[in-house]
Amino acid sequence: MKLIAILLAGERLGHSPVAEAAGVPCKALANVGEIPMLTRVLRILARTPNIEKCVVVGNPEFKNALEPVMAGFSGFASWQDGADSPARSAALAARNIPPERGILLTTADHPLLDPAMIKELCAIQGTENPDVRVGLVRHDHVMEQYPEARCTALGFSDGPYCGTNLFLFRTERSRRLIQQWQAVEQARKTPWRVVGILGPVAVLGYLFGRLSLARALQLLSRRMDLDIGATLLSNARAALDVDTVGDWEFAGRLIQTDAPGT
Repeated sequence: MKLIAILLAGERLGHSPVAEAAGVPCKALANVGEIPMLTRVLRILARTPNIEKCVVVGNPEFKNALEPVMAGFSGFASWQDGADSPARSAALAARNIPPERGILLTTADHPLLDPAMIKELCAIQGTENPDVRVGLVRHDHVMEQYPEARCTALGFSDGPYCGTNLFLFRTERSRRLIQQWQAVEQARKTPWRVVGILGPVAVLGYLFGRLSLARALQLLSRRMDLDIGATLLSNARAALDVDTVGDWEFAGRLIQTDAPGT
């Protein structure tokens, strides 16, 4: 399936501690292993065979600072002025993508991303081919590999899961979920409020530890009139993005343990 990637490279309102610590205009330009995060993610997306193009969405005031990086991906990466939130920015970019193309949505603060993660997310899983796939990693898997890592977990009855900032929208109708994202993005660090989109019964089930991931996806699919599935990614690094200075420093240490040039 041919995809167009939406790469969110914007800043939330207010200053960016990561950008300040790195001495750069915006977080996407912060170096991890001497390479800007934006460069790292664009390299991975450009190396993924089924991704045709990438739309980089960011704050208009940072466009000039980001363009030198994008120039290294001429013909692959293009610019889209973002809005005042990640969800609104994603919705703006999605409107300009042809309906026959699938969308891979990810973020520029994901310097540990690799092509295998994307391949795993996009792989056909038996007879299941949902409209939307969300990449997740089991929280205990992350803690086993990286006990010092910090990631927000959704605590379902079958265990806690971490998000990965990897979303696959396979069908045109799946894009309505991007619109719905705007309703919950302000609560993204408060799991029970995110679950609130499913309704009060689901919230109670979540709070009392009785809501499973499968049931949550079933309820969300019904509410959105979509088939929404989750792919459990095998690489714990998929859950490690850069929200804080501590995350940035941790990602840098992990990169240093990898082979040169990664």
